[in-house]
Amino acid sequence: MTREMEEAKSLGIRGFEIWDIGAYGQGDKFIPAGPAFLGEESLRSIQHAITEAGRLGLELNMNAASSWNAGGAWVKKSDGSKRLASRSLDIVGPKKIDTVLDLPCDHETYYRDISVLALPQSGEKKLASLDLVIDLTNKMNDKGRLQWDAPEGNWTILRFVCRGTNQGLVVPSPNSDGLIIDHLSAEATERHMLYMINKLGEVDPEHKILKIMSHDSYEVHAANDWTEDFVDEFRKRHGYDPNKYLPLLEGWTLNDMDVQTRFLADYRKTVGELVVERHFRVSREVLNRHGMQLCAEAGHGGFPRVDPIWALGQADIPRGEFWNGKRFWVTKEAASAAHLYGRRFVDAESFTGWRHWLDGPLHYKQLFDVALCAGLNRLTFHTFTHNPPKAGLPGYVYHAGEHFNANNTWWKQSGPMLQYMGCCSYMMQQGDFVADVCFYYGDQAPNLVPSRRIDPNIKPRYTLDKCLHCGRPVTVDFRPLGNGYDYDYIDAKSIINRMKVDPETGQLVVGDMRYRVMVLPKHDHINLEVLQKIRELIKQGAAIVGSVQPVRTNSLTDYPAADRKVARIGVELWGAEKPTEVTVPRSLNFGMGTVYVNMTSRQALTKMGVNPDFTVLKGGSQEGPDRVDYIHRRTDNADIYFVCNGAKEAKSLLCRFRDAEGRPEIWDPVSGEIYLANAVSRQPDNSCNIELELPAIGSVFVVFRRDGQAPNKISDFVGNISVEKIPIKGKWTVKFQPGRLAPESVEWNELIDWTSSEEPGIKYFSGTAAYSIQFEMPKSAAEDFWLDLGKVCAVGQVSIDGQYLGTAWTYPFGVKVPAHRLSKGPHKLEVKVTNVWNNRLVGDQFLPEEERITRTNLRGQHTKDSPLVPSGLLGPVILQPAELRQTSGAEAVEFSAEQEVKHVSWKSSPAGKYYLSFCNTKGSG
Repeated sequence: MTREMEEAKSLGIRGFEIWDIGAYGQGDKFIPAGPAFLGEESLRSIQHAITEAGRLGLELNMNAASSWNAGGAWVKKSDGSKRLASRSLDIVGPKKIDTVLDLPCDHETYYRDISVLALPQSGEKKLASLDLVIDLTNKMNDKGRLQWDAPEGNWTILRFVCRGTNQGLVVPSPNSDGLIIDHLSAEATERHMLYMINKLGEVDPEHKILKIMSHDSYEVHAANDWTEDFVDEFRKRHGYDPNKYLPLLEGWTLNDMDVQTRFLADYRKTVGELVVERHFRVSREVLNRHGMQLCAEAGHGGFPRVDPIWALGQADIPRGEFWNGKRFWVTKEAASAAHLYGRRFVDAESFTGWRHWLDGPLHYKQLFDVALCAGLNRLTFHTFTHNPPKAGLPGYVYHAGEHFNANNTWWKQSGPMLQYMGCCSYMMQQGDFVADVCFYYGDQAPNLVPSRRIDPNIKPRYTLDKCLHCGRPVTVDFRPLGNGYDYDYIDAKSIINRMKVDPETGQLVVGDMRYRVMVLPKHDHINLEVLQKIRELIKQGAAIVGSVQPVRTNSLTDYPAADRKVARIGVELWGAEKPTEVTVPRSLNFGMGTVYVNMTSRQALTKMGVNPDFTVLKGGSQEGPDRVDYIHRRTDNADIYFVCNGAKEAKSLLCRFRDAEGRPEIWDPVSGEIYLANAVSRQPDNSCNIELELPAIGSVFVVFRRDGQAPNKISDFVGNISVEKIPIKGKWTVKFQPGRLAPESVEWNELIDWTSSEEPGIKYFSGTAAYSIQFEMPKSAAEDFWLDLGKVCAVGQVSIDGQYLGTAWTYPFGVKVPAHRLSKGPHKLEVKVTNVWNNRLVGDQFLPEEERITRTNLRGQHTKDSPLVPSGLLGPVILQPAELRQTSGAEAVEFSAEQEVKHVSWKSSPAGKYYLSFCNTKGSG
């Protein structure tokens, strides 16, 4: 563990989140069972991790269970998850009933009686009216004995109980099973969290190191959720007794489907509210009292019950997820929650999937960039498995990867990728997110924020009118907003409790967030309290897009009076006695604000004179899986745009940035360099057109700084280059990592993909191979050069004459070579190339068990027919002057706007060749 944590620290990993979890595959045969979670031996291991994290300055967190969801061996049956259940008895009256009603569970299961109801019997389990339901609760004693004089007719008697589900943890380690807690119970949540906090306090007094606990995606089995005081809570929230409606939760239907639908909405909303208030909020409050924080994946992954933005907003650190090769992407809802509830971090369970050692850092970068544009700014790898030496290679892994750990072939070469991700995350933690639109998605539960995008390498499973993550219908669709504008989704609580209007701009304000327009769902029902607040906001100057005039609520709360109130406000704001009367685009004024009807959000913004925030004018597309994407944040002194090219070919782009006040600079998160942007022109509206050269899967930050400070590096506008490109050709010597069944070394006159070799030890090689070659400089370099490696699969570490120059892990695969390294004469180039584990895992299928290099619990994932992954240095390798690359040591001289500049004095130091560039305050060269 010490070795793994030290290596992680040296590579730039922020820290670890401890998960005690069971193994899939042949884990039971391959991986030792280990101690009971939070037992004496388990705590000793945790204490060691705490000690080492403190010594190394690493963050240390822990999941709040052995696997998920919250629970453990210490959870009593009375604190376990619960559901509504019933058992029926059919009788014919008139008849005197004196019998013990059967329970819908065995006597070992925890239960509490709720009610007993008699229903007129129907073969179709259908009720003509709830008025026909007879409440017999007070006619049954505490032993379950019912005494009742049944009237004439056929009757079904239902005994309703709140019973334990007996659901255990999803994938606990072998000695750590236990019940999942009742997430609708504040007491159960508090007892569970306190148990864990107190146990951890035994090895980390005052919780000085392990400061964050997490809840994973909500995967309590789908059921009619219940808790002991559910009826009382329902009455408080909705103003009516739910008892006579309970048959509707157990398969009975009502002739009046509208009433049934409204009750079910009230029921689901109550469940969702209790989960948010009593689980996520209470978890955070308990942790905060002990100086700790909650990170929660509280959105619509798993089996959701909640309003995801409100739920995620209860965590100190909202967490989404995005998968590798799968559709499970829910980062946008975590970002919306963070923006609305004032949370700095947007975390994500990252790169989960079942691709098993297929991918290198370039692939990770592509997915990371997509997630970053959805609002991610705090990446948590899923997963890093602890591997003692006896585990072998690639060793112990959880079934869902992507197995990013110290046994990964390119683990020790991952530093530049991690530095890139850390740099981007840091930049995206600055200031506030810039959005023009907020989409109100209604108050139904469960609710969802549709995925903004998913893995661009897969074909979506669902049509675009559905959430690409889960396939459920979308209540309010962001897609008509189109490209170049950004958005959040917003929950009812944020509107009711915290939204206001800026009287100067008419913008909608929630905390630090500002929106120009709010879009309402395309259905005819709305929460009355939300609509009343929206009316107030419009009156004060807000702009609302509402294509469907609301006429009712979706609830039985204050029904039908609440419907009449909604309808009156609808007429007042939309201006139509009959909603079907409004069929053409219209803008309706109310007070100081406007309602845009039968318009998209983009059309409304255009009518308001709001141009897109980011536009690709030339050279690329903002649509499709390979799109040019962006995200924008603003600080007190700068506007920060992240722009990425999703295509696997380079793009020469002309882009327009709307909020472009200040000096335009390019901040390169791969190299760390900062230089002045090539600003082509300023527009009258203060937007700026900028040329961007983005490599395949490339990305940059475009920063408009208003603080008057010059960048520490500026762009070289290089004139005629007198030195020709130098192709690196000849005999390459390739030395393979020993112990991997490859020959010690080979010599090649041409660069090849290892998988094309007829030598099995090379074809199926996984690991590091060192390429070396001699080349000649015709004369000493007067300026820096760029060593272009063409293509590297997956990562290459470059040295010239034994001096390390950098790691090529993404496009353009290459490194800068300082001029002083390139004197006239011979030089030795070495490139250490590392590929992924996949090829050796496939090759080992041809070998007897005892001759194999690899060993892992995930057996059966690779076969003799599994595809191989391109590997090696593919080239072509070319040394060329670093045209349009950046130099350090630059200086800038500032002048006031009124000053006429006729002469600039500048002393160059040290001696060498310099280029001068001049730009005015508008950014044109």
